[in-house]
Amino acid sequence: LEVNFGASGAPLSVYVNHWPSQMSGPNSRLSAAAQLLTYMTSRLQNPGHKVMIMGDFNVKDDEKPNPFDDILLKKTGIVDLYDTFTPTERKARGFPPGTYFYGWEFVWNRFDRILVNQNMLTGTPKVLNKSFNIYAPKFLTRVYEQRN
Repeated sequence: LEVNFGASGAPLSVYVNHWPSQMSGPNSRLSAAAQLLTYMTSRLQNPGHKVMIMGDFNVKDDEKPNPFDDILLKKTGIVDLYDTFTPTERKARGFPPGTYFYGWEFVWNRFDRILVNQNMLTGTPKVLNKSFNIYAPKFLTRVYEQRN
């Protein structure tokens, strides 16, 4: 889903995504990343354009090739808001190790993400990244905390 706004005189495009599941294999997510890049390319040619991308991407950090590392982040300068925090800041804010906990394998993944271009971190309007948080109520993290 692409939605375009005129926010404080700056164009803003918001992309809401739900990429294919892990069962679909990595090529399906690489294809989704390439399609998203196609949609964003003309927007990113305007130096003042702001871009926000969010959703359930179903991408594991160790996935190779990785749709984020090899396509989106590498080719666009887009940043993951999670990565704007140091590990110390993440711990102080109580971030869990990911956004999805798979109890059967006892693994955390960051399937859900919010990505922005550098224009969203400065100027007006801008993302207040310090307001960013990962909702992780105790009932979702209890098994992880008990084991550690």
